[in-house]
Amino acid sequence: MNVIKRVPFTLMEMLVVLILLSLSLGAIGIQVHRFLTEQRFLNDVRHVVRQLQMAQDLMLVMDTDVVVDIRYNSVDGGYISKLSLEKKPIKMWRKIFDRPPPLLKSIDTIEFNEVSGSLENGISGITLRFPAGGVGMPKGTLTLKGPRSELTRAIVLQGAPAPFEAKDESYAGRDYKERSEDASFRSVLTKVLTKKEEVQGVQGEEKK
Repeated sequence: MNVIKRVPFTLMEMLVVLILLSLSLGAIGIQVHRFLTEQRFLNDVRHVVRQLQMAQDLMLVMDTDVVVDIRYNSVDGGYISKLSLEKKPIKMWRKIFDRPPPLLKSIDTIEFNEVSGSLENGISGITLRFPAGGVGMPKGTLTLKGPRSELTRAIVLQGAPAPFEAKDESYAGRDYKERSEDASFRSVLTKVLTKKEEVQGVQGEEKK
């Protein structure tokens, strides 16, 4: 009868296995951290894009001046983006303005390469003004930079009502991209006019 003896692991073999496991877990941890950092940065960029889009819509719908103020909060360590209106917002929108803005911690640097428009640019942040009627809107490239060099997004402000979109780093630093009179631009105006009719109806009911 043949007897098969089980050869135990030696200490050296166990050490090699533990080292390989630790290296694998370390590599996975680095990739997970990079992924989470990128997602936090992209979420903060989307917030800025939504704020700019909302400012443009409110400017057209309410026919009022709207200001987007992006400032660095040195106490909490991050940027804060706020909207303010010349006119008092209607009741259905007040909760949006009363809500405390999120802290954009994953954005390290904000730059604006201005072509024209109303802008206050400083070390601690920028202030973008959207005048009533859309005349004199900011025109240029708003560049948002994250903790890593590849985490860079550029938002083109075209100086007139148009959809906002964050491009990758290849667009960063570009002065200005001409606005095309295409279906996407016309869809913005259609959406804004629909909102304006809804707001006028709500304002009429509030006055009654």
